Amino acid sequence: MYQELRWNTIPAAQEEIPEEFLTDAYTLNHWRLTDLSDGIALEGHIHGRSGFPDGLQISTSFVSCWYQTEDRFYFATANSAYACRKAEYILESSSLALLEELDADALAEEIAENRKQRYLSLLRDNVLTGGVFLNWCGCDSPYLKWTAYAAEDQVEFEDNGASYFEASARFIMKEGKQLSVCCSSSSRSGILVPSLAADNCPVFIENSGTRPLTVDMGTERRPLYVQPGSLSSVKIVFEPVNQPENL
Repeated sequence: MYQELRWNTIPAAQEEIPEEFLTDAYTLNHWRLTDLSDGIALEGHIHGRSGFPDGLQISTSFVSCWYQTEDRFYFATANSAYACRKAEYILESSSLALLEELDADALAEEIAENRKQRYLSLLRDNVLTGGVFLNWCGCDSPYLKWTAYAAEDQVEFEDNGASYFEASARFIMKEGKQLSVCCSSSSRSGILVPSLAADNCPVFIENSGTRPLTVDMGTERRPLYVQPGSLSSVKIVFEPVNQPENL
């Protein structure tokens, strides 16, 4: 006899959002929900909590209920409240389905479409037919949020759920003309960008955080400083280079 598989879910709160949630909730960016069998926790990068460096990746205690406003969710745990902007949701997690009374598919499509239109607008503003965008959060513990590949009317995303504590990135060409983007001291932090990075399809580093981001372009090139709320193009030369053994 087969046992029915059941997933944990989080009930929607039946009352109005408490005023203290709106004023005192901790901010959690680049977030997702995680079903841990005994309950559901939040994972993300915390901001604005005393004693925690901004950008530190955390996992919360179990969430008891959730509230929704136009642009964000508020989640309650036993001792804390967390504010999570919908635009910061990790789309690849598909974890909105863990929220009861929510049309998770429709909301995920809306978030993806808003993000897509933003990058298509950036292409038009820069008179480009394509571009690769690396969205970093400049803060105490900088982290990569996602990579966007935009061309004409198509945009593809790769969300990144790993921890990133280094403030710089290194650009090295790997075999097959793929761009390796690695944090300066962590081999876990590599991602691969396809060889779209030509003159007419540049790579952009964008900083959606609150502090300047330093990008290490190699020993023979000057570092690139990307200010909060801005983006800078990176010149890529497609010439294979020797790889350090730890990459």
